[in-house]
Amino acid sequence: RCLSMIQQKSDDNDRSESLKLIVDDLPAILVQEALNIAKEIKDVPHRITALATVAPHLSESLEEQVLQEALSAALELKQEFDHCHRLATLAPYLDEKLKKGVLQKALADARETSTAFYRSENLAVLAPHLDEKLRQHVLQEALAAVPDIQHKDKQVSAVAALAPQLSTNARKKVL
Repeated sequence: RCLSMIQQKSDDNDRSESLKLIVDDLPAILVQEALNIAKEIKDVPHRITALATVAPHLSESLEEQVLQEALSAALELKQEFDHCHRLATLAPYLDEKLKKGVLQKALADARETSTAFYRSENLAVLAPHLDEKLRQHVLQEALAAVPDIQHKDKQVSAVAALAPQLSTNARKKVL
């Protein structure tokens, strides 16, 4: 019943978020239906998120296939913000070798992001997936981009995204 309600939603974000909320509680027999709904999502970033959400509940071979599909779509995204965000969304579901390569690519792309706000946001979203030493360096890079953000409200937003990930000392300095 919940799946049919999700399928009837017209907003792709709502569909993706709804799948995230229920997929852990679905009986195995309904997971394929959830996958079909995820694949029908037209908006690529939301489809990637939905596929990543459903994939761990599939058989191992189908999971790998669905994650490859999501990864291919994420790598084709052209928008600075969506690209790194979706790669970060996929990272926890990938095997270690693939995850490392995806994170390296995403990190390189984040560093090349031309807009300071998106550069800071991209680095912040990738940081939790990195080892501790690299994470601290990336968070410092993200903080360094904040003064280059032209609008004060976006500066506040960038710092708010970074603050929970910073060490206590670093957080005291920026807040």
